[in-house]
Amino acid sequence: PAWSPDGAWLVYASTRGGAAGPTRSRKRFLPQSDLWRIKPDGTGDEQLTFLTNSEVTPAMMREGRIIMTTEKVSDGFYQLSGRRLNWDRTDYHPLLAQRSQSPYGDPADLTATRPSVGYGQATEIREDLDGNFLVVFSDPGAKGGAGTIGLFNRSIGAFEAGRNDDAYLRSVTILDPAATGRPGAPTDGAYR
Repeated sequence: PAWSPDGAWLVYASTRGGAAGPTRSRKRFLPQSDLWRIKPDGTGDEQLTFLTNSEVTPAMMREGRIIMTTEKVSDGFYQLSGRRLNWDRTDYHPLLAQRSQSPYGDPADLTATRPSVGYGQATEIREDLDGNFLVVFSDPGAKGGAGTIGLFNRSIGAFEAGRNDDAYLRSVTILDPAATGRPGAPTDGAYR
């Protein structure tokens, strides 16, 4: 759970479901979790999200918006990405790691794609003191979902791993490249 900035609410993920009861996620058919909020005295319990994929690990931004990790699923695609939600449940908005491949990865070849963040999972997203985000990046199958830690500058925008053309400004910095977050690859520690 995460406290709201004013301390009046707790936000948490739950698999209990809404009025119809628990549901299963579309890809893995595991209990699907939504975000909820409740007052510290146990009153005011309210469901915040109503999707068919899980939202997990909520955290609060200073101005009161909620950030979380969300499953993204379609045919042949599975990604754990970052999302943002306003306190009033409006503007369920992409934050980072929305797709495994970004289109238009090469200005000279409009059919080329590049890896979006270079990892299949973006978890444990937290707002840094300067308004940027700290995030754990890993690939599916990483032990415990642990991985490397990255700093995401949300003011810059989308990130494409491996891109280095002159006009491109990187929005993600991997702070500890020795912690790889890749199953089967050598790693020097890992973050959760």
